[in-house]
Amino acid sequence: MEPHLNPQVLATALAHDKPPHASFDGAIETDAVIIGAGPVGLFQVFELGLLEIKAHVIDSLAYAGGQCVELYPDKPIYDIPAVPVCTGQELTNSLLKQIVPFGAVFHFGQEVCIVEKLEDGRFFVETSKGTRFLTKT
Repeated sequence: MEPHLNPQVLATALAHDKPPHASFDGAIETDAVIIGAGPVGLFQVFELGLLEIKAHVIDSLAYAGGQCVELYPDKPIYDIPAVPVCTGQELTNSLLKQIVPFGAVFHFGQEVCIVEKLEDGRFFVETSKGTRFLTKT
C-alpha cells in the first residue's frame, strides 16, 4: 500500500509554506512561551515567575488544566508531592492561585504550528490562530 498525504494535511502544509520570520510586525515579544497549560506548564509559570521571567502560555483547550481537568477532574490523584490526595480540578485551581502574582498571559484555543530558532538565538512561534511571538525561550 502506497502512503499518501491527507488533503487536509497537505493544505495545512502549503498554507505554512512561507518563511515565518518574513515579518515580525505584531509579534508579541516575551521572555518565555510555555506550550501547555496543564499542571507542568502552570508550575513552569511559577518557577519562571520566581526568577522574574514573564511568560505567555499557549494551550489547545479553552481553559487551563490539561489532561487533569479534561480526563479526570473529580478523580482522586495520589502522587502529588506533599499533597495526600486531590482531584485534577483542585490541583489546577491551586496552581492557578499560586501563579496569580506572576501575571502570565494565556492564549487558549490555540495550537502551536511553527517554532523556528532565529539567528539571534530567540525563537519565532506562531499559533493556529495566527498569534505570533518572539521569545527568548
